[in-house]
Amino acid sequence: SNDISGNAATATALAANGSNAASGYLCLGVDASGNCEPARVDPSSVASSTNPVQSGALKTHEDATSAHGATSANTASRIVARDGSGNFAAGTITAALSGNASTASQLAANGANCSAGNAPLGVDAAGAVESCFDVATQTELDSHTGDTAAHSATSANTASRIVLRDGSGNFSAGMITASLTGNVSGNATTATALAANGANCSAGRFPLGVDASGAAESCSTDGGLADGSIYGQDIAASTVPISKLNQSNCSDGQIIKLSGTAWTCGKDETGDTSSVRLIHSAQTITAAEIHKSSVVVGPQVHTSTAVTSASAEIDAGALVGAWMIVASTQPSGANTVTIVGLQPGAHYRLRYRLEQGGSAGTHSMRFNGDSGSNYKYAIRRLDSSGNVNSDISAAATSVVLAGNIQTIGAGNAVLCSMEITTDPGDGTIVLLSNIACGYIDVNGRLQNLRGAAYYDGASALTHLTLFAGSTFSGRIHLEQLIDGVVQ
Repeated sequence: SNDISGNAATATALAANGSNAASGYLCLGVDASGNCEPARVDPSSVASSTNPVQSGALKTHEDATSAHGATSANTASRIVARDGSGNFAAGTITAALSGNASTASQLAANGANCSAGNAPLGVDAAGAVESCFDVATQTELDSHTGDTAAHSATSANTASRIVLRDGSGNFSAGMITASLTGNVSGNATTATALAANGANCSAGRFPLGVDASGAAESCSTDGGLADGSIYGQDIAASTVPISKLNQSNCSDGQIIKLSGTAWTCGKDETGDTSSVRLIHSAQTITAAEIHKSSVVVGPQVHTSTAVTSASAEIDAGALVGAWMIVASTQPSGANTVTIVGLQPGAHYRLRYRLEQGGSAGTHSMRFNGDSGSNYKYAIRRLDSSGNVNSDISAAATSVVLAGNIQTIGAGNAVLCSMEITTDPGDGTIVLLSNIACGYIDVNGRLQNLRGAAYYDGASALTHLTLFAGSTFSGRIHLEQLIDGVVQ
């Protein structure tokens, strides 16, 4: 009567092969003799079984759409079945609703609404509004947005009112308390702290600052401004007298002048720079500062071959322009040479050597091309035989320089030197002084001429013309003399 572990080769009680379950049934147990105890239907054989369950009954039950009497109608004690559209009818459903109801019975009565232009503050269970308030229309909102006086805003200083700028962008206020950022444009009509007229500096001094009460804070005792805080635009024109200018270590007769990029003291240069100029030996005059002239032979222009500003020539008091006149540069039959570009008021020295062409002739000079009787001269001639001849003209049409008594021999040269100046107050008056000419006449004798001439024209001196009486070649020097040279 003990437990057996393992397998027995045979069991006597079961050897008789007890009764089995009927077809279509399963045993719910087996007794000690191996007989089947009460059984139930075998689902796997329902389809082929005919007893006790009809063939396919369970399968039909499984597939039924209205099993156990389920229905989509609102029928008491029946299982709910959805209809073909998935809907069903019911009485009261108690649940948490998710989704929308197609209708609500309590609201179907269409509860009381708010009047036109108002909106409800709430709706009760019957669908009636609970209190109403006036709501702005879109037109009213648009009008409010564009309103320049909304909420009774005003530019006047009115208590408890919103500030509104007037047509000029201004408004009135009592006291504005704020931290100012940026610039203030305009003036305050008054400043309370300054209204008391604070203490000033004493006469001849100026404040270094002003406190909040308008009183001067420290006054300057310095005669100048080291930081350069006063600029040119701060000084009115014609307000600084000479007595206020510092001597700056200039000595008597010197002036303040710009040297490079700095101001320094230097010698004064006086006079009209268009005529007479005072210079000193250390100063350089550039070619651009010289009154330039040019020479015209007939209609042909010859420019200067040398305009120099070497210190030796400046110290000597002359600026030189030289022209070489050669026969090959002359137009056919040219017998005149004109110097143009002369300046009224300038002082010149003219020297020339001109060689006569193929015929004898005379030399004469005119100013500004004037052929009128505006010339006066006195010329003294001394020939190689010692004969003295004087030629005086009170009214001539030119100044005769050579060949008046004995003409210049063909192929012979004339050498002349003279100074030309104009009246400083009247450029139409020209003086020829220190005239000195020499030439060989047609008789082969040496002629020496000394004298002076005078011209009173209608216009200021601009050019002079030499008439050679024949074609010529040679060299001309015109020197602009610098008067008042300081050595």
